[in-house]
This record gives sequence, structure tokens and C-alpha cells, in this order.
Amino acid sequence: MTFDRIYQPYSGLYEEKQFDIETEWKEQVWTWIKFSLDDFSEWCGCFRGEFQGCGLNSSSKQAIILTSLAFYKIDCENKSLLKTEENIQFNQLTITPDSNYFVVGYFNKIELMDWDFNFQSIDSPIEMDMITFKNWEENNLNFTCYELLNWDWDRHLLCQFSYNNNHIRIINETN
Repeated sequence: MTFDRIYQPYSGLYEEKQFDIETEWKEQVWTWIKFSLDDFSEWCGCFRGEFQGCGLNSSSKQAIILTSLAFYKIDCENKSLLKTEENIQFNQLTITPDSNYFVVGYFNKIELMDWDFNFQSIDSPIEMDMITFKNWEENNLNFTCYELLNWDWDRHLLCQFSYNNNHIRIINETN
């Protein structure tokens, strides 16, 4: 099972399913995701809000999509919405290598999130800002950030979150 972020497809090209949330903040921005299932069928989901990230669990056939407005948990085989959680702060999402958790990021913090939207804070050795997820190396997520309260903005750091022990460490300065 895979996903691709796409632009709005031509009408009728794929089976389409719209997912929305109950909120007074109705952005007119939509995210389109094409899901390709193990049986080679494809369908598109349309989610209210700007795309921030997506993670799949192939064994449970479930996905969590993060937009600027909400987390959407869906059953990819049944094309059904299982749960939503409004999102007013997180702007990045990546799934852990074992597909059991997600790492979600805001501009100045990183948290671990499970499939039921329970969050666990992760302590950092510094105050961070402008966090950008890069890539996974085994069970370690590499990301960059600036050290907050360093007003010269000259301390741009490469950091690593260890999923094994929920620890953040500074690898080096990227300047």
C-alpha cells in the first residue's frame, strides 16, 4: 500500500472520497492523496486543509493524514474516516520505522503521537525554532533547526531524534 500527494484529479479518473471536519474555520484549501492498495486498486481522498504529512500502516491498512486543520485517521481499504483531531499547531508528520508511532513537529517542538492521537512531549537539550524533518537513518530521525534565543540566527543545527530512547541530540552546526 502506498500514497502519493497529487493535484485535484480529472473527474472520474479515480474513485474519490471527501473527508472534512466540523469546525468554524473552513479553509478553501484541499489536499488530494492517491492511495494505491495491495490489490492494485487506486482511489483518491480529499482532505480539508493544506498538506503537512501522511503516514501509512500497511498491516492495519490505515493512514493518518496531517493538514493545516486536522489529523485524519482513515481505513484505506474501506475508504472510511475513523477519527479526526483538530490541528492548530503541528506542521510536520513522519511515521516511525516500525509504523507504531508518528513524530510530529511544530516550529519549536517535537512530539511523539500514537494512532489514537495521544501525544508525548520530547525533551530537547536546547530551545529550538524552525524545525525541519529531513530523513530517517534506522531508528533516528535527522532534522535541522535554529537555536531559539540566539538572535544572530547563526546557530543552524543538525539534530537527531532517537526513537529507541526518545532523546534529541545535536550532531553539528550546519553553517
